[in-house]
Amino acid sequence: MKKGLYLMLAATSAFFFACSDSSSSDSGDNGSITVEVSGSITVDAEKQSLVISVENKEDVCVNENNAYTWKNVDFGTDTSYAKYLFVGDTLVIIDCEEMNSKGEMKYCDDDGQMLVGGKAGDINGTWKSVLCSYDVEDSVSTCFKSCDEVGGKLTEEELERIYEEMYSKMAELSDDDADEPAIDPKLQERMTCLEEKDMNRYAESVLKISGSSFSSKVTYNYGEKDSFDDYMNSKFMSKLYKSLANGDPEIPSASYLTEEDSSGVEKYIKSAKIEVTSQTKTSVTFKFADQTFSVNIKKLNHTMDGSEFDMVVTANSTSCELESEEGEVTKSTCKAEYGEFFDKDTERDAAGNKITIADYYEKSNGRDFERCTEAMIDSLYAALKGKGGSSSGGDCEELSTAYSRCMLMDYEDAADAGCSDIADEYADCVMGSYGSDTYDDDDWESLFKKAESSAELAKKKFLKNARKFARKMEKFAE
Repeated sequence: MKKGLYLMLAATSAFFFACSDSSSSDSGDNGSITVEVSGSITVDAEKQSLVISVENKEDVCVNENNAYTWKNVDFGTDTSYAKYLFVGDTLVIIDCEEMNSKGEMKYCDDDGQMLVGGKAGDINGTWKSVLCSYDVEDSVSTCFKSCDEVGGKLTEEELERIYEEMYSKMAELSDDDADEPAIDPKLQERMTCLEEKDMNRYAESVLKISGSSFSSKVTYNYGEKDSFDDYMNSKFMSKLYKSLANGDPEIPSASYLTEEDSSGVEKYIKSAKIEVTSQTKTSVTFKFADQTFSVNIKKLNHTMDGSEFDMVVTANSTSCELESEEGEVTKSTCKAEYGEFFDKDTERDAAGNKITIADYYEKSNGRDFERCTEAMIDSLYAALKGKGGSSSGGDCEELSTAYSRCMLMDYEDAADAGCSDIADEYADCVMGSYGSDTYDDDDWESLFKKAESSAELAKKKFLKNARKFARKMEKFAE
């Protein structure tokens, strides 16, 4: 773990919770944790480089002879590398992977963390991290504003309209055009904004540099619980109802259960002609396409150390239950009974001895749940066809709709939705529509030039830009 640099820059709970060896104080009632670390720093003003060194001692779960013991282990000195620059009176620190024999930093990030409060041109002083990053290549800074401040997070409907506008602009471009249609800066702000609860999590991150020494102090607000607990008016349910309305049923990622979307739920219940027969905050039963469907959240708990989850989804006679428990390995879970669920790594201590460490555990029946829901989805497809709600034949309309939806998803959601298989099926369908089942390798490029419309190409280019900003945000958000 590159503890010195990450504590200077980090603003994610996963890092703080892992740093149990650092000096920290849990303020309990006010829902925050403060982590402090200090060490040595070598500044090369000519190369504008930093070498950060911290003594690394951690309380970890050690596996020895099939037994698990909670120990404090000395891992020696932890060294991190970085470059820095000044933009006016703002300090920018860029994380790097390594330093070569000439003292040059290698494999550095494209973006750097911005800090303010010190003196321009002098890295010594007290610097406070802000929720902004600096694109080194383009010399552009991006600050993550509150969604309330910029007009709210973009909705799916707004994104659809933006894509349509991009389609028409891309259609006017030739292959020789170097410039892609620019994204409106206001839209960029709404794409990268943080909800107020997320803004409030990052209380303070202070770095002090004095000669060859540095210290860092980070305060993180973790105790504020999300007041939303009406899971049947969540984004999970709106996505489920929307998939039924669109004729492409899918079970969304359970992570959406904690995101409120009551307006989407109401909208897609109507468009899918769903009849809700009973509903609470944790369960719902409804009828769709002559089938009885239910969702029941039996358990959903989050703590600093991990989470527990239990959900049952039922369609007619098919019931699928997803159960999971996961989290960081702590003193209380460093036990043999968790052994089969541990993620284990082998590291060396300061003396060079190999040590096997259990740092994370996950108990889940996720694969069984996926196999179960496959049969459920097949049943829903059959119900939709019987209802006349889905198309079939050689026009590929249904697969095109599913493929387009995949293009709008984040990578993780796309994987959960089986988008890899959908893309393959869509390609096969398009190939069939050209009247031949046999293609040489040389035909693939020309085939997909026909299959991918200018609209889809525009969407890809738009998402490429969107994800560039999303990656910046991920460095600051959970």
